Amino acid sequence: MAQHGKADPAGQPRPAGSTGAAGNGAAGAGKPSLPGNSIPSRSIPSRSINPGAGGGTGRGPSPASDASLAVTPAIRQPFVRTSPHAAPAAQTPAAQTPVSELPKARGTIFVGFKQAVEGLWGAAGLRSVAQLLPVDVRYDTVDTVLVNMEWLPETHVLAWYEALWSGPCERKRHHFVTVIDRMMDCGFGRVRKALLHLASPSMIFGKAPGLWRYDHSHGELTIDVDGQTARVRLEDHPYTANPLSCMATAEIYRYCVALSRGRDVTESHYNDPSGALIVRIRWS
Repeated sequence: MAQHGKADPAGQPRPAGSTGAAGNGAAGAGKPSLPGNSIPSRSIPSRSINPGAGGGTGRGPSPASDASLAVTPAIRQPFVRTSPHAAPAAQTPAAQTPVSELPKARGTIFVGFKQAVEGLWGAAGLRSVAQLLPVDVRYDTVDTVLVNMEWLPETHVLAWYEALWSGPCERKRHHFVTVIDRMMDCGFGRVRKALLHLASPSMIFGKAPGLWRYDHSHGELTIDVDGQTARVRLEDHPYTANPLSCMATAEIYRYCVALSRGRDVTESHYNDPSGALIVRIRWS
């Protein structure tokens, strides 16, 4: 049985928000006065609030002396993401690959990373990982609130693997695969994890290509199942060129089968001559 999954070029980054403050101010400028509002018996002197005139309202510093007071408090300025993938038109040089075409992963993966690390090593473990991440990766995946449906570069996943391996995993394989297993637990949730126990390995691999397309914008996943052996082939994706991501990918499929009705599940993996990642899963 063969299953194929080729990721759609989904996951276009959301455009950076605009403040809208200028447009709101322009709408109030030049507003016509209403008739019938004059008071003939009393003359009320006007007060200048023109910042350029240096005048004030008598209620504190004038706008000319403190530019920060010029923002209308009632208008909440939307947050503008400044990471490179959020504004490709303004920040990506023409000679480089357009950001919208870079491989991306769904934010669910990074939510799982954080929950797994905190569950195994607590807040101190997450801080140790964060210190090893590049600044932009830390900002996107640790310092800000992640949204499950958000798309982030696959290079962020690779950076997390490196930080986990060099940090709390102490460059030990059994620690590394334990984090991957816990990440999968967090991603599945209790209900779906319970349902996996009712599924056969063949059913798991039948769903795998669709799940890949859901979580990744690029890459082609092909799976052949023969009895109690499955051959997983991943190509055209950054994971195939990194030893840690190859190890993690192999463990993900081994662990999924272990959660199903498969027993004594083992994995082996390697790169074929074309550079594609080959993972063999065996069970009883």
